[in-house]
Amino acid sequence: MNILFTRFSLESAYGGAEVQTLSLMKGLKEKGHEMIFLGSCPVLLEQTEKLKIKNVKCKIELDGKDIRKLTTGERAKAGLFLAMQSPIAIPA
Repeated sequence: MNILFTRFSLESAYGGAEVQTLSLMKGLKEKGHEMIFLGSCPVLLEQTEKLKIKNVKCKIELDGKDIRKLTTGERAKAGLFLAMQSPIAIPA
């Protein structure tokens, strides 16, 4: 099976999301699946290269500017905001 992983992070560090993504990719690759990573996360681009997993680097741009290089205030002025992933609690 061919599996595409994506991650378009505004900031990148070797942390939980990266560890989980890499772990999943390694396990699926060991089972014989083809992996490809598409994204802007420098950590995952570097690690997939080391693991010999195909990758494609993408940019996150607004009006020709890489938004990862903008401060939070500059992003807000451009009309962008960051929403945290929080599931809504459903009352029982």
